[in-house]
Amino acid sequence: MAKRTTKRKTAKSARQQVPQVSEAISRAEKATTLAQKKLDKAAERLDKAKERAAQAVTKAKETKRATTIAAAERAREALTKAKEAKREAAGELRQAKANLKAEEKAERDRIKSEEQEKRLAEKKATAKAHAIAVFEKKWEQQWERKQRTKKTVKRTQRKVSTPSKEKKITAL
Repeated sequence: MAKRTTKRKTAKSARQQVPQVSEAISRAEKATTLAQKKLDKAAERLDKAKERAAQAVTKAKETKRATTIAAAERAREALTKAKEAKREAAGELRQAKANLKAEEKAERDRIKSEEQEKRLAEKKATAKAHAIAVFEKKWEQQWERKQRTKKTVKRTQRKVSTPSKEKKITAL
């Protein structure tokens, strides 16, 4: 059987390609949806409690029996509890939304600071490369200057030494 030459895409590599949202944001989003569901349920319970209270009150007015009046009172208490539960759920939802907003802001700030650090590092790297290039250029120029001076010194030494040798030769 032939060996596979191309790399197979795994679920893990596919997940890595998706832009990742921080865990804090995903937790805050979950909390928000949970609070929204809780608020919806509380609103539903409140509506049912209103209906029951209205029915109990009308029945109590009609019959004027102690049991129906007590049932109406219980229905009113259940209604106030449902209202309080809805108020609390709304507060939790507000808090969850505020937390989500804060987490998103923190994530944006973190990304912004990371990008700023990256730009600063790139700036430093280019500055360093430029400084190295300038140093190398100066060093090469100095080295070339030294080589030229060595050549001229050798030439002048040869020119100076040749006439003296000739004088010595002619003097003999």
